[in-house]
Amino acid sequence: MVRSNCPLCGAHRVTPIADFPQVPVLCNALLATAQDARNAPKGDIALAMCLECAMIWNQAFDETLLAYSSDYENALHHSENFQDYARSLVSDLIQRHSLAGEVVFEIGCGDGYLLNAFIAQGVDKAIGFDPSMTNRSRIVANDARVQIIARNFDPEHTPYDCKLVVCRHVLEHIADPQSFLRDLLASLPAPNVPLYFEVPNAHWLLSAPSPWDVIYEHVGYWTEPSLIRLFHDAGCRVTKSSTAYNAQFLQLEAVHGSPAPVSDHAIQAIIAAGTAFAASTKDTFTHWNHILQNADAKIVVWGAGSKGITFANFAHNNGHHIEALVDLNPVKHGLFAPGSATQVVDPSALMDLQPDLVVISNGLYRAEIEDQLAAMGIAAPTKILL
Repeated sequence: MVRSNCPLCGAHRVTPIADFPQVPVLCNALLATAQDARNAPKGDIALAMCLECAMIWNQAFDETLLAYSSDYENALHHSENFQDYARSLVSDLIQRHSLAGEVVFEIGCGDGYLLNAFIAQGVDKAIGFDPSMTNRSRIVANDARVQIIARNFDPEHTPYDCKLVVCRHVLEHIADPQSFLRDLLASLPAPNVPLYFEVPNAHWLLSAPSPWDVIYEHVGYWTEPSLIRLFHDAGCRVTKSSTAYNAQFLQLEAVHGSPAPVSDHAIQAIIAAGTAFAASTKDTFTHWNHILQNADAKIVVWGAGSKGITFANFAHNNGHHIEALVDLNPVKHGLFAPGSATQVVDPSALMDLQPDLVVISNGLYRAEIEDQLAAMGIAAPTKILL
């Protein structure tokens, strides 16, 4: 059912941004066979933006289409670039919140990479929830002081002695973020336990523009004003709000109580970017169609995450062939991307494929990827998706 008013602030001043019909509902859930990948369930995306709080969401979202399981895989930590980011983040949080010897709790912990990083830097115990870890062995977090509970977050199991709650790249998947945040706050052992939240930065997505980051499993696309508004309305005081990872991420820290007034200083810039998004996305699609049409070549895409898989589907839907998706994550190797059924391969496979063009799905990894290509003797040129 399409909701006409803003799901965050309730305002009726809402404008459509762009539509993306029939996309895979779980682009990060790879499939065992090409046929299964082609038959992966699809849904519609109808992005809308609130002109009052700058919240962006998919009006056509149907939560019943989603079922997260062990097939879901979106870990970034196989990249050295991301590893550096994660170590720096953990070090900063430990130092500023005096977490040495304490307990950290993470909602949506994946395979425990960040939990393990907390332990490595002096935290005494790290506990996480993640339903995608059901029937899946740990591939990162092997320390006995790391505990992963393979199910959705349950407020009744918030550790009584936790000194920090971490929630990274989860909020955008939640259809009712207000209830989720209220339940979390009510479960905290003390009102002064700090919260660290991280989400994709929707303002960056609109401005880049990056239609490759518009995926069905994200019901909400958070901007800094809308994210602050969420915590403010829940009765939180936001203590830190910033961008990270070359502005692709939003970071927010808060504690329960004494909310400060919400500023709307950034809303007009976001509205301008949102208004231009449909036209800029059309230009982006035209640009890449031209490249693919004129590339009489063997093309691979490096990065089998949201960006790479969405691009592979774009290419497939426009009659272009992508030889393979390349990824460092061994869990993905041999599997097929939903929709396009493009197979994911280890980088070493490029020595046999000998591609004529390597499309890099995220420019943050360009130097890292080009170093690996050079080490394998792959002389193919590269193009950055964005």
